[in-house]
Amino acid sequence: MAGPLGRLKRLPTFTVSRGEVQFSLRTVDPMFRLSLTRLVDSSSSASPTPPDSSSPGAEARFAASWDTRFRQEWARLRTAVQEIFHFKAEPRQSGSKSRPAFTRGQLTALHNDIRVLLRSQAGAFIFEYYQNTLLPTVACLLLEEIERFSSDLAASLVAAWTHFYCHALPTLEAVFIQVKNQRTSIRQATLLAFRDCVLLKLASRLEPLLDEMNAEGSVPPAIRQMLLVLQSVMECYPPSEKRLKLESLVARVVSPYLGHRGLYEGGYAKPVIPSRELDVAHLRRPSVVDPRRLTRPLSVNSSTPHVETLSDLFCLSADRAFHRRVGSKDIL
Repeated sequence: MAGPLGRLKRLPTFTVSRGEVQFSLRTVDPMFRLSLTRLVDSSSSASPTPPDSSSPGAEARFAASWDTRFRQEWARLRTAVQEIFHFKAEPRQSGSKSRPAFTRGQLTALHNDIRVLLRSQAGAFIFEYYQNTLLPTVACLLLEEIERFSSDLAASLVAAWTHFYCHALPTLEAVFIQVKNQRTSIRQATLLAFRDCVLLKLASRLEPLLDEMNAEGSVPPAIRQMLLVLQSVMECYPPSEKRLKLESLVARVVSPYLGHRGLYEGGYAKPVIPSRELDVAHLRRPSVVDPRRLTRPLSVNSSTPHVETLSDLFCLSADRAFHRRVGSKDIL
């Protein structure tokens, strides 16, 4: 055998005992030994040693040490989200003053913190923590800032939405770009938090205001944009009560508007042509996406990555069915 391995009678092997690397051969390249030792040390320090179930209180001490280990990463992440949402409402202006999203190197540091958390045992809960803990907290702060100017609700809501949509939303997408979720994206979760914790909390005061502005023809474009963007997020089907409540708000400023309850016209909160969709929705199979959206057939998998059009999909399914029938006849 040619090469350096051909001159070796046996390949070098190693074992790890109590954090030390032990080789089967006496003569090993020192740089290789150093690199392998560092690799073992880094892998062993990535996660703490699981507790011994026989010792009392071991699991509690293990959980406490794990929480302490990544406490700084969680704190920096929470502080960054609060700073992104923070703004001072100025009703006389269309939005808050523009300011840099991060200081130099702050986004890279946040990406490193998220990368550390993703590699830990808490990585699977980052999205849940963001959706259920961080977003409701900062959205409530945003609502409090809007309510400070209760005398001019429309202007303060426009300022809050402009800040949220132009600054907070894209910045949060940049921060959590490494965090993935199968059902809901970071953008969708953030928009849903604004809908549930900000807009719908103001619905009782906003409904008569929208009716008045619609009658005068003075609906601000930012409010119309806000309602249309929020109604585009479909979190489940059949639609939730919160989405149906948002639908009645959209119908007040957009005419005509086709919603789940029917066709709205004239700025009325009730449809002029009702729909039976909600009556038969419970008969359909529950889904986390809109069933009216056409999805790729399940028969297309990674073995056919270049299928692009529906015609190709149908031709592919027909060819498979034809060959399956021909093959069954040949066997018979």
